Amino acid sequence: MILLAHLLTLTATDAPAAAEHPPAFAVCAAPQPGVGERFSGFVLQVMSGDALCVATGPAPREWIRVRLAGVTPPPKRGVLMAASFAQKVSCVAVDRVEGEVFANCSVGGVALSQIIRWPAIRQAAAAWR
Repeated sequence: MILLAHLLTLTATDAPAAAEHPPAFAVCAAPQPGVGERFSGFVLQVMSGDALCVATGPAPREWIRVRLAGVTPPPKRGVLMAASFAQKVSCVAVDRVEGEVFANCSVGGVALSQIIRWPAIRQAAAAWR
């Protein structure tokens, strides 16, 4: 019981520090696709409300970092997590700005830019940390 109380105290005191430091991410290190190029894979990371990594293989060197095109303003990160995390996405690169690739991505043929607006996804996002 004392150990549990100590653990809860540590967790409670660490909470503000955790909020100050964003989560660490593995580097999505795959070469960026050219405009018009199609790619697909599973979403293994969601960095923000409009940025994610599409894994075309198991290693970070095979993960493509993309920003979702046409998502303005971007939703909170949890919304994109609820819509895409661990889902297979199909994408096409549509633009490249300052070294970042913007893509239209879909899950099951439905655009992520639409899925993130669904009320059920927004409700599910409340459960993501």
